[in-house]
Amino acid sequence: MIHQTPLFAARDGEHCLLRVEGRGTMRESPTFLAFMLQELSAPAAQALVDLTACQYLDSTFLGCLVALHKRCGHPPNARFSIVADQPTRERLLTCTGLHRILNITDRLPVGTICWTPIPVCSPDAREFKQHVMQCHQNLAQCNGPQSATFQRITEQLQRELEPRQS
Repeated sequence: MIHQTPLFAARDGEHCLLRVEGRGTMRESPTFLAFMLQELSAPAAQALVDLTACQYLDSTFLGCLVALHKRCGHPPNARFSIVADQPTRERLLTCTGLHRILNITDRLPVGTICWTPIPVCSPDAREFKQHVMQCHQNLAQCNGPQSATFQRITEQLQRELEPRQS
């Protein structure tokens, strides 16, 4: 089945821009994280994730945002930020408390932006489960209002990943 991608990339000179349109879910999250980590691999690289056209982010996708923040989002040398106006912040980030953790700006840099779709890849089942587990562990470590729930999900996925004893 062919799915339309909700992920689009662009450059404005100094920034890599990535836009999430519609829904950002666990299906797109491995592609999103791999793309962003590749873009941020250079020491001076800067990235913005535009959520202004996003209607929904699931917990796995939110865990990817936390992973990127941990790696490149801490001030004063933050290289990773989210673009979201106040209603978008409230809709997508407030329930997990991420609006207090992530670097957020109200708008993209001014200028013409030419967005290119990013095809979504599918990792194998074990890699996918590890990805989902790590994303939920990231959320659990944020000590937000749902941290205990995310920790239980992490523990369950860890048990599922353990080799079975014969």
